[in-house]
Amino acid sequence: MSRNSSTHELLNFLVVAKDGNVGYLDDFYIDDEYWVIRYIMVESGDWLHRKDVVIATQMIERVDLSSRRIFLNTIREQVESSPHIHRGRVISREQETEYYDHFKWNYYWSEQNPISNLHTRKEVIGMGIHTPESTFGRISDVLFSTIKWTVEHLILHAHRVLDGKVVLISTKDVVSVDRINHRVNVKLLEGQVQEAPEWKG
Repeated sequence: MSRNSSTHELLNFLVVAKDGNVGYLDDFYIDDEYWVIRYIMVESGDWLHRKDVVIATQMIERVDLSSRRIFLNTIREQVESSPHIHRGRVISREQETEYYDHFKWNYYWSEQNPISNLHTRKEVIGMGIHTPESTFGRISDVLFSTIKWTVEHLILHAHRVLDGKVVLISTKDVVSVDRINHRVNVKLLEGQVQEAPEWKG
């Protein structure tokens, strides 16, 4: 059954290939141009032989929230032989090209867009929300579809302005993401943010 989940809910889910366990979900890579989760970072192996594996979400068959498992549509060898990407680092377009070429996939980006728009979950959390009037509040998480992996809402904490409420900001209202100032620019006015749907997750 389809429903939206926060990234926090899926942390430490067991990732399972068709022929065995791969490891535990540890991070997400979020595309802020199309607002979709492109990759998950999985911690594979034991503490002595730990390996970080990046898995494209198109390799995910389904998410089982009740058993805290993510099932892949491929085998472990295909996952573990993919190009290595270091934990926490920005994934460049060159790395994505190598990754997609490895699996012989069509690129989702155009030649006119040579710069990657990916952020880790850790980068997105803590970003400020900037309206045309002012900056207030911080993103505490995102809500996304566990089927399409599209990010539908940003979860905003703004205790000073919202009297302790936590609200949902639609990604459709995002104008741009400012990496330098670590903020998300939205077209909403402050009053509209105050009237946004409350998040009670």
